[in-house]
Amino acid sequence: MRCHQHFDTEAVAVCVSCGRGVCRGCQQPTLDQRMLCGLPQCAALAKKQAAVPFVIAQDCANRATYSKTLVQTLRGITLILAVPSVLLEIILLVTAALRPQAAMADSIVLAGLGIILILLAGVTWRFQSQLSLLQNNWEDLAGEFGSGAVDEPPAST
Repeated sequence: MRCHQHFDTEAVAVCVSCGRGVCRGCQQPTLDQRMLCGLPQCAALAKKQAAVPFVIAQDCANRATYSKTLVQTLRGITLILAVPSVLLEIILLVTAALRPQAAMADSIVLAGLGIILILLAGVTWRFQSQLSLLQNNWEDLAGEFGSGAVDEPPAST
């Protein structure tokens, strides 16, 4: 393959944008050591491609933050469901133990409601623990595509 500008010179690289052959004199490496041919449209494409990891890192960081907020909210809901329900069940058990003949329909309904709320709290806890794993995945991806706390896009030259 010959250089696209110097037809008598052998190409040592290929432009990552247009695929043209490039000799040592014409090659222009990017920051990530990819070769460009020097045409303006290829340089513009390389700038756009440099912004992609930044955008991906920001998106992953935003999703991790959203997931973290949702996990914290679900933990709060779990506590709101579980603590009163468990206390209700304890009170009903103590009442039934002290006065076995006083087990009325209201107590049975309250016990059933308490059990349902405890089960709902368990499902909520399970869901938030799975969401916590998803949050960790988003944080890892943000770290792979950037520092994870990227403040500004790469400088354009």
